[in-house]
Amino acid sequence: MKNFPKIIEFPLFILIICFLIMAYSCKSLVVKEEDSASDKAGKVFGRVLLGVGTLGMSEEYIKDYGKEYEQKKQAGTILRNYSLHTLLAIEDIGKAEEQIALMTRANNEDRIKYHLVMANNLLDNAVDKMKELKSKGNQKDIAKRFKSTIEDIVNKKKQLIKYWMKKERGAALAYQNLANEEIVKLLDGILSLGISNEYVFSQDDTYKIIAIRERWAQLTKSKLLKQPSPKQTF
Repeated sequence: MKNFPKIIEFPLFILIICFLIMAYSCKSLVVKEEDSASDKAGKVFGRVLLGVGTLGMSEEYIKDYGKEYEQKKQAGTILRNYSLHTLLAIEDIGKAEEQIALMTRANNEDRIKYHLVMANNLLDNAVDKMKELKSKGNQKDIAKRFKSTIEDIVNKKKQLIKYWMKKERGAALAYQNLANEEIVKLLDGILSLGISNEYVFSQDDTYKIIAIRERWAQLTKSKLLKQPSPKQTF
């Protein structure tokens, strides 16, 4: 009789292990839109092999995971939209940086004014792109943070222009570096969204964002407008 509890414990242990394996297996059998035809067929076949006795429990796990999958995918779509708006705004800031660089190299007042106007228009376009961004769901704080950061970067770029026009080169360089460092941090924030939710970016998207981030990082180490601004197509 002393061994009786152990006899009970062993089947119970096996039952728990089987339960956990089945729970994990059920989640892996959810048919997703991006699955290939062969994957979908394999998952359906796998669910049949679970057997009639476990069908109710399997369906419950599949149903719960299906809801979780749809919620995560929906959140990924919203976060991708936020990110694309922000990347387009950063692209306009990059174009403005090119105009500022041309302004600093211009030899006559008319050319300086021309590039100054172009730079300011592009910076305003960056802010306008963020105004088009519509906040949704539980990710409103992220949209608000992205908007605020772009506005702050644009203000720093405009301060850069003002100080350069006053021939205060040291102050202009400081604002250039501050703005570019902020862009790098913003791009890090965008990349982190893809880490937390695999439905935000494709692998190619991630590589593009990393490349854009590295080019802006290089600008933070350069002297005032000595390097061309990052090129990006997103």
